[in-house]
Amino acid sequence: MKELGSAADGRLRELLYRMDEYLSDINAMDSTGQTFRYAVDRDGNQHLEDFPLINLERFYKRYLELCELMREFSYSIDYIDLEYRTGSFTNNLSREDIFRLANELPNYQEWAEGVDFKDIKKKFIDEFELSSREFSRAIEIIKSKRHFSIFIDLEQPLDGINQETFERMIAHYCGDRSALLSSEELIILDAVYNTGQSFMFAEDYEQELTVPSVDFGRVGSILTNTNANRKFRSGLEKLGQISLLREFDNICNMHADKIEEKAKNENQWLYDIKDGKLTKR
Repeated sequence: MKELGSAADGRLRELLYRMDEYLSDINAMDSTGQTFRYAVDRDGNQHLEDFPLINLERFYKRYLELCELMREFSYSIDYIDLEYRTGSFTNNLSREDIFRLANELPNYQEWAEGVDFKDIKKKFIDEFELSSREFSRAIEIIKSKRHFSIFIDLEQPLDGINQETFERMIAHYCGDRSALLSSEELIILDAVYNTGQSFMFAEDYEQELTVPSVDFGRVGSILTNTNANRKFRSGLEKLGQISLLREFDNICNMHADKIEEKAKNENQWLYDIKDGKLTKR
């Protein structure tokens, strides 16, 4: 188990090491998987001869603990499998490790000064046993992908939607049929919404843009439905669109009364739209 853990993602490694204690105890008593199933082995020898007394209460308690660890391990494998499919990793750094590096790095404009950057570089190279080349590869991932680059103050705008898109989005919802959204804008809004779902990664956004079927009725729900609004805002956050998210919140606050009146006329659930957060009334 420890040998397997040494080659695994750090998050799995920690769980494998924690399970090892429990599995070693079981293995000491039942290395064949037959001991607790049969009274004797294939040669007729009685099982558990060296264990005249077993504390079933303690055994049950530790078995439940092991089951919980194994469930966590199973969930972690599923999540990490999806994470690695994004392609945001190096030989020794997972996507989560790269996020941590991006969080610890100073703003890109300060890199030229060198002191903090060099200290962080040495720290990560020593901790993860990286070559300078692999560290540079991680830096390129951070600089090139908008959901990482926002942490070093390199915000990469999302092409296709802007503040004016949100203005027309609200105007159209409130009844101005001359305020139209292009098919490209609708696809982008839908892709941002889908990216905001809990099981989606920022890297999935580009794929979402290619999905032919778009929920054109989602615009209204983004403005009036707590869950839809949360997913849309989460999508912008995942994509590193802090400025765009701020503009969306400001415009929603500015037109909150109109949105509320429209929702009331359509007998929809009403929400307070203040400070970018919706609260159901």
